[in-house]
Parts: sequence; C-alpha cells; structure tokens
Amino acid sequence: MFRTIKNPNNVLIHVVVWTLFTAFKVLIQPLFFPAYDDYFGNIFENLALILVFYLNAHFVIERFGKRKLIPVLIVLTIVLFWLYLGLMFTAQKFISPLIYGEPATLPPFRFFFWAGVYNFIPFLGLSYGYSYFLRTVRHQRHINQLLIQQQAEREEKMQLAKERLFFEHSFLQAQINPHFLFNVLSFLYSRTLPFSAEVSGAIMKLAEIMRYALENHPDPEGKVLLVREINHVKNVIDINQLRFNNKLN
Repeated sequence: MFRTIKNPNNVLIHVVVWTLFTAFKVLIQPLFFPAYDDYFGNIFENLALILVFYLNAHFVIERFGKRKLIPVLIVLTIVLFWLYLGLMFTAQKFISPLIYGEPATLPPFRFFFWAGVYNFIPFLGLSYGYSYFLRTVRHQRHINQLLIQQQAEREEKMQLAKERLFFEHSFLQAQINPHFLFNVLSFLYSRTLPFSAEVSGAIMKLAEIMRYALENHPDPEGKVLLVREINHVKNVIDINQLRFNNKLN
C-alpha cells in the first residue's frame, strides 16, 4: 500500500516537507491572529490532515479509484472526513485539557463542522494530485522498462543474426577450399597470360573477388577497410564489363 514511500530517501523527503509545512503554518498564525496560542491544536490538526492525505492517496484512491467503484470511493471519503472530525474532537475535548491544564472550550458544532470541511477539502485535493503523480511516475517507469527490454531483445536478435552469418560464412568456407580455388585460378592465369591478357586479367580479378568473399575478417563486427571494399566493387564491375563487352553504364 505504501510501496512508493518505502525508500528511505523518499521517507526523508516526505518528513522534511511536512515538517516545513507544519512549522510555517504554526508560525504564520500569530501574524493574522495576535492572540493565538494553541500551537498544540494546530500541530495535531496538521497531523490528522496528513493522516487523511496518505490514507486517501495510498488506500482509498489506490484501491477504489476506478469508475465502477466511485460509490465506494465517495463513501470512504465521507468516512475519512468523519475520522478527521473525530480526531479533532478528541484532541480538543480530552487531550487539550491535559496539556493546557484547563477545561476545553468547544465551539458550536456548526462552526466545528464547516471549519473541518474548510481544512479537509484542500488536503483531499492534494492527495488526489499526489496519487495522480504517483500513477504517472509508475506508468513512465513501466514504459521505460519495456523500452529497455525491447532494446535488449533487439541487441540479442542482432547478435544472433551476426552469429548466423558467421556460421553461414564458415559453412561456405568448409564447402569451398580457398587454397584449392586460388591455386587453380593462379594456374589458369599463368596458362592464359601468354595468349590473352584480357582473359588472364579477368581470372586474376575473379581470384581477388573470391579471396575477398571467402577469407576471414579479423574485425569481430565483420567490418573491412573502405579501400578494400572499393577495390572489391571495382573488380566486380570490371568482370561484368568484360561479360558485356564494356557496354555497361
């Protein structure tokens, strides 16, 4: 129920904020009411309202804040209000005389009731805003976790794809012995060189193309130098130009 404030840092923040709020409210009262001296009553009232704040945010709204449970939400809100009034009545009737050493002077019930409404509603609104903020944070955390999970899955798929390409390449190398192929092409090159420079040149370019395609790349990501890639493309273009009598554009 209170999972959002279990973190010690969060608890400290809540304690500091409410302490500053209570101190400000207590200290500012004499500025408007010079005869005011019920500091205990003010502090107790704030504690009661803070209790209402957390009960409403972490229990009432958390469990019954759905549209189909609105009637239950309304009933529990009324219960919270009367709980707050009961706490204030107990403090003024029984606890205040023990502290100040004189009988309690209770205001008329109508004044007591509407003063409770006046103090209760702002804290009720704050608790709704606080609950909405917590839901937004949890939703954003859930989205971030999904994004991290998707990124991990993408990286895993990329790694599997690299491994698949590596094994396919290795399988191709196992089927074609590069040394045998290069030796045969070198033999053909040497035999055709005296008769046709064009044919022997084509054989040498084919040997370079096959060497590029079949040799192992030292880079773990399969990258090669740009100059080697350009030479490979030139060899492929030259071979195709020979096939089509240098008419390719």
